[in-house]
Amino acid sequence: MFKKNKDKTAVKTDTAKNFDLHTTSERSAEKRSNPDSFGDLSPEASSATIRESIISQGVTIKGSIASPGPIHFMGVVEGDVDAPDVSLGAAGKIYGHLKCQELSLQGHMEGEVVCEQVTASHSAHFEGSLRCRSLQLEAGAVINGDILIKKK
Repeated sequence: MFKKNKDKTAVKTDTAKNFDLHTTSERSAEKRSNPDSFGDLSPEASSATIRESIISQGVTIKGSIASPGPIHFMGVVEGDVDAPDVSLGAAGKIYGHLKCQELSLQGHMEGEVVCEQVTASHSAHFEGSLRCRSLQLEAGAVINGDILIKKK
């Protein structure tokens, strides 16, 4: 059974569990008054910890992406990508120019890659120009195009 208190909070009391349900406006007011409910959003905190960005399957981005942290692609990108670490999931596709330190390739990439280290899994499909210092290929990976591997 639910009861409404004076502050419009619905409370259900059960012998096994106690539930305290708030209205939507009360939750919003609580989040605005308590910044910790969102985590630390200060510039100092955001620059200290850079989290991985994820482009989910079903998402298509047209344009350039620049990130100070790692990016994992499961969706489609048509444009340029610049990030320190990039992983392209099996369902992911990138059409354009990619610049990174490390690339883990499982999906489909067409364009130009300039990278320090590239690892291509058995499901990887790459077409274009690849410039790197280190290249690791699993059996089954497909690479069509120009490959230039340079030492420092």
